Amino acid sequence: MIFHTSNHDDFPAGRKQFFYRSVLILAPVLALMIISCDLSRTKPDASEPVPVTCWWERHATIVKELAGYDESVDGVIDILFIGDSLTQMWETGGIGEWNLLKADYNIYNLGFPGDTTGHVIYRLYSGEFPDNIKPRFVVLLIGTNNVGFGYSVESSAKAIGDIIDIIHRKSKNTTIILMPVLPRKDLPVECRKKILDLNCAIKVYENLDCVVWFDLASHFINAEGGMKMELFDYSKLHLSRLGYKLWREELIILLRNFI
Repeated sequence: MIFHTSNHDDFPAGRKQFFYRSVLILAPVLALMIISCDLSRTKPDASEPVPVTCWWERHATIVKELAGYDESVDGVIDILFIGDSLTQMWETGGIGEWNLLKADYNIYNLGFPGDTTGHVIYRLYSGEFPDNIKPRFVVLLIGTNNVGFGYSVESSAKAIGDIIDIIHRKSKNTTIILMPVLPRKDLPVECRKKILDLNCAIKVYENLDCVVWFDLASHFINAEGGMKMELFDYSKLHLSRLGYKLWREELIILLRNFI
């Protein structure tokens, strides 16, 4: 929901107060709308490229950086991370683990909060994967917001396949490390089942020569089938420092089979 207020000076004082009070009242409701899994509606096409104005500044910065990236000077990118807030938060909650990984590999982060598959496709077509970069590996983790926003399993799985295809066409020799959607406890049980169904649907892509299946999700589940809550932060969706530590350690084990 976007509030258009082209000129705040046109609002009388009383109406301004009412406007801001309304925003404060609606904010928690809007937040619940964002994280809820809407099973009553199904969005039609998870592959449709979609921009988001709230991350435009980050997008523009990355496009500028990568447009000027020179592999002969800056080195080939070893690992390009692509995804949503779980990936972006390597730079915040996981920064310690990110720096440890960065000490051994040339890494770059293309994670954006709130992204669905359509947002990723838009970004890849809009300068975030230019012809001058040929990463050795892409770590792809996307889909949890598709579930939250009501996209079908079939449409989301197809869109993830489309992302793989875009990456492969842009960089033939890049190995795509495909991750299943991680478990989360902030959604209804029905939505959590959709995550399992989506993971089953996208696992078939491991049969492609350019794809390696990286089943990190199983490491977040305990012997009783519940989530290992110490690996998550208060949101029960995003990862704690221990979650990023596990991700880094398991990724390094996987990479040792290739490097």
